[in-house]
Formats: sequence, C-alpha cells, structure tokens
Amino acid sequence: MTPRLLHLKPAAYFARLARAALARLLSRHRRRTGAARIACFPGDDIGDQIIAHGWYEDLLLPAIFDGFLGAEADAFRRGAALDVGANIGNHSLWLARRFAQVYAFEPNPVCLRLFEANLLMNQVDNVHLFAQGLSDAAVEMTFHADLDRNLGRSGVSPALAPTATRRFPVQLERGDHLLAGRVPETLPILLVKLDIEGHELQALAGLEETLRRHRPLVLFESHRAGGPGGSDAIVGLLGQWGYAHFYVLEANASRWRNRLAKLAHRLIRGWRLSVRAVARPEDRRHSLVIASVRPPCGY
Repeated sequence: MTPRLLHLKPAAYFARLARAALARLLSRHRRRTGAARIACFPGDDIGDQIIAHGWYEDLLLPAIFDGFLGAEADAFRRGAALDVGANIGNHSLWLARRFAQVYAFEPNPVCLRLFEANLLMNQVDNVHLFAQGLSDAAVEMTFHADLDRNLGRSGVSPALAPTATRRFPVQLERGDHLLAGRVPETLPILLVKLDIEGHELQALAGLEETLRRHRPLVLFESHRAGGPGGSDAIVGLLGQWGYAHFYVLEANASRWRNRLAKLAHRLIRGWRLSVRAVARPEDRRHSLVIASVRPPCGY
C-alpha cells in the first residue's frame, strides 16, 4: 500500500488554486499598467500595496505628476529629483521615468538590498543611490526599524522607538555636502521628495544651499502641525527661503476619523483626490504637502 504523505481537503485545495489564480491576475494587471518589477516583502504595508496595485501610492503618483504637475513634465525630463527616504525604490523608479537623473537617499540596510535589486531588475541607470540618510550635519544616529509590518514606519525619530522591532546605528550626512561635485552644474534640481518620518526639518536644513540655488518643488508628508517635526516648522523654514505657495492633496472624506464612515462614503461616491492651496497645513495628517516658490503651471 502506498503511504499517504499529504492530504489536502477539498476546501483547502480549492483555496490554494484560488490564491494561485489571484496571483496570476495581479501579475497580469501589473504588466498591463506598465508597473516596474519591484522586489518587496509580502505582509509589509508597502509590499502588499505593490503586490496588489503594481506601485505603492499608485493613485497618488499619477495624480501628482500627470495631473497637478502635468504641465511641468517637459522641464522635469531635463532636470533632477531627490528622493529622501527612498525605502526600497518605489518612488525612485517612478521618478526615473520622468527625470533625467534621480538622487536617492536611504540608510536602512534592509531597504538598500531590495533597492539595489530593483535597479538591476529594471535596468535603471539614471538613479544614484546613497546608502545614507540626510540631516543638518554629519552624525551617527539610532535607526528604529519596523521589520514586521511596515518598513516605511521606520527612521531616526525617537517617536518610532516603541514600534521598532530592530535598532541599529546609521550614518546621516548634510545633503548639500553629499551633492557637491556629484550633480553636474548644468543639471537643475527640480523636485525634492521627503518621507523620513519626522526628520524632514533637519534634512531640509541640510539642503539649504540646494534649495536656495535651484528652488525645487518640495513634497513632504505631514502628521501634525505643531512640534519640532511638524508642518508649521517646515513651512516656516521654507518661507525663509522664498517658498510662498503650499498645497495639500487629500482624498474625499479624509478628514473623517471614523474609518467605517469614510469607507462607506467612498463606496457610495467613489474615490476622489483634490488639491487645495493653503497658507499652512491644518493640524492633522496629510499624505502629501507640496511647497513651491511659484505656483505650478496652470494654478
């Protein structure tokens, strides 16, 4: 008698077939949309979004670059972008299709390995990756990493310590010093994107010469208005350097705190994203704030 080594019940076998079919459907969807091939971790917040949609922030990115900043596309192709807090390279790969050069900064060694693999898999040669974070001075700091569920919820801010699953030292440098001699004199820096979980103010201070000279658009996430890492301090600093126009991108019902009510509203009305000019962001979370010296074309 042949020994039975494994027996899957019909329901378990059907579930296995369904998961495989769904994986193939998602893979075909990514190919149809022209998404990059991005190595990521299943079960991680960013990884799950990439697996499901092809890109992390797949709705926000085209809304910004094809919508709000669409008139800047020709200028972008002749300039450079900085990706500060580049994680595994999702945004850098997106920017690489729209800018002549991308300079990416990421101190987390876990993210760096995936980022390097993503550059190789996509044969991207216009992204320059720095294995360092940015601050207002050269300093070694403790990096608090959430390796279980959300690689993006990691950084040097002490506020991240309670949710960290691992801590290790990382080197931070002043951005102006890292860029000196590496960016051609004739190449304008037109955009700076920051997502470094509360350390944006220090990173911007370290880019003062770059911002004063090139006047790039600045994109940053805001969790609150007050405090040393809040949007009020960032707006105040940028205002000293001539930034007078600020915009927030927000989805419908984003101000609601009740998640079920928010979901119900969007299931009935659909999902919409809008841009709004503000003197300064309100004291709540904004997935994106855009700062500029002059209004973008058409606004």
